[in-house]
Amino acid sequence: TDWDAGWFFALGAEYAWSADPTVRAGVAYEISPVPDSTRGPALPDNDRYWVSAGLSHQLLDWVTINLAYTHIFFEDGDVALPGALFATFEQSADSVALSATLDW
Repeated sequence: TDWDAGWFFALGAEYAWSADPTVRAGVAYEISPVPDSTRGPALPDNDRYWVSAGLSHQLLDWVTINLAYTHIFFEDGDVALPGALFATFEQSADSVALSATLDW
């Protein structure tokens, strides 16, 4: 496959109003390694924008709960297989994460 180099650029910040909770946010831009010429229905990948937010709350002296959400906006990707398929893929993705940090 004739793929290009993939790139990922991100910027994030963390802020604590007081000792608890801590709030986080970030944005990112990802350049897909899949060029237009090899994009197809099996791999309709394209460049994308990420938006994320999260927070941490210290539940106990030794337990911190973390919650995060990310939404990924994919740029529309056209696929053209001459005589077979002409389509535009519209995609997005959501991710929610819940974790705990234990300090022993």
